[in-house]
Amino acid sequence: MKWIYLLLFSLIIIISTSFNKPTPKYALLLIGTDVELKERMETMDSIESIFNKQGVTCYKFFDGDSDWSKIVKVSSKCSYLVYMGHGTTKGDNGYGGLCLVETISSEKIRNELNLKPGAIILFQSVCGASGSSASDNSDIGKEEAKKRVLSYSKPFIDQGAILYYSNNYSSGLLDFLNRYFSGIKVSQIYFDNNKYFTKQEFWEPLSDSVNFVGVKSYIPQSNTFTRTTTYSDSRGNVEVKTETIKSFKKYPVAFVGDPNLVYVK
Repeated sequence: MKWIYLLLFSLIIIISTSFNKPTPKYALLLIGTDVELKERMETMDSIESIFNKQGVTCYKFFDGDSDWSKIVKVSSKCSYLVYMGHGTTKGDNGYGGLCLVETISSEKIRNELNLKPGAIILFQSVCGASGSSASDNSDIGKEEAKKRVLSYSKPFIDQGAILYYSNNYSSGLLDFLNRYFSGIKVSQIYFDNNKYFTKQEFWEPLSDSVNFVGVKSYIPQSNTFTRTTTYSDSRGNVEVKTETIKSFKKYPVAFVGDPNLVYVK
């Protein structure tokens, strides 16, 4: 009889251990082509470090290695997607998509990417993704900013993502992830980000879901700013243009998703 009890005890320990074993988590970290790669890789390395501390394994696809077929292949494992790169107008309603080795449209994201349900989408310094674009020459207005944000987020939300968050400040995603993994509600993180320098333009529910859309703006303190734009073509020719522009209202932070989302270990 003693050996039967020992066997039962061993089985209980094995079953308990298997139930308590954490589910592996994965993130897609993407940096597009023709960007300031060194600076963005440093930021992405810091983002990866935050994920790793939470037990999240990262798949990295940077610059010329950002092959879409490889990204799609591992996407079914991933609960997070982080993108840094150029913006594109391959969306359903104008802005949207990804600038990788090839330009990926919103339709292609919707039809081919296969993130886990409830995924979190994070964009850093992407033209149009928070509202403003580097090519803007004047205030686009809050309605246009909202249109761009909804267009960018739509394929991910349609796929079942629970949150789309975009930030044009250099430490925007680092701040988000540190606070998110500390258990702070995502809407609070959005409200708090640069709250003394930004104005809330939108915070309203979307009619067909529990999701909210939020867009923030700010007006630069200086009268002018210097804009440097890099142009490149398919043959690898690069042109850099620097110009002085009169300052205007910009839209640097955006939110689409469930405002009550909180990280639970």
